[in-house]
Amino acid sequence: MLIMGQIQLAASASVQPAIYIPPGAVSVVLYSTVVPTTWLGTSVNMSTANGLVMHTVPTSFNGWMTSKGAQLYALNANTASAFNYILLTDQ
Repeated sequence: MLIMGQIQLAASASVQPAIYIPPGAVSVVLYSTVVPTTWLGTSVNMSTANGLVMHTVPTSFNGWMTSKGAQLYALNANTASAFNYILLTDQ
């Protein structure tokens, strides 16, 4: 199944839930259409120092059959932002 969309993030100085990556085989592509102001991570303890910066160049990764899925969290340094995603799953 192909799932595409955009995550809108409110201006906040706090880490906020962003997107859930489903378990099992999945290909993920994440990218921003603006200057990088968003960081992603798998923990509510993430920061701009240890998060993945969302660039305009797509970032991709794969989950395998035994992957358990993960909640990704976002931090946007108190600036409203958005990023796009593409998920390709076997479900």
